[in-house]
Amino acid sequence: EQELLNRKKELTKILPVLRSQYNAQQYRSSAEIYEGIKGFKTLYEWMLRELKPGDTLEVLGVPKKANDVFEGYILDWNARRIGQSIKMNIIYNHDNRQYGKLREKMKLTFVRYIKQEFETPAWIVILKDYVVTINIQGGSPICFLIKNKNVSDSYKKYFGIIWKQAEK
Repeated sequence: EQELLNRKKELTKILPVLRSQYNAQQYRSSAEIYEGIKGFKTLYEWMLRELKPGDTLEVLGVPKKANDVFEGYILDWNARRIGQSIKMNIIYNHDNRQYGKLREKMKLTFVRYIKQEFETPAWIVILKDYVVTINIQGGSPICFLIKNKNVSDSYKKYFGIIWKQAEK
């Protein structure tokens, strides 16, 4: 019985170390690249599977060209997003009011506009512990997905600052 008590004490001492090692292995940073229209759609479909009702998607700096190219798909995607009760805060580039006005009419969708001097050709999507950067300037989309909680948290703070300054 004394030997069992001694082993229990030893296990109690090493259990926190084992838990931290297990948790470190469970959460690993990662990066992926999605290319082309098929890659873009694959990434957006993954986002719908990853997000749960009540989650919020934050989108920053969507250029007009993105909506010109993907509008049909994005309208369908947004309908499915809304059907899953996923909220979206989106900051469009200043020249994208045409599409922004359509989004403002959608449920669970909140729209603002960034000033021209802060625009970039790529846009950013932030969800959970992920950050996605999407660029379509070369004609074919290229999407970079990063999984890292610290990176995601810093982008969320950045988004919040811009959201407060963006125009309604």
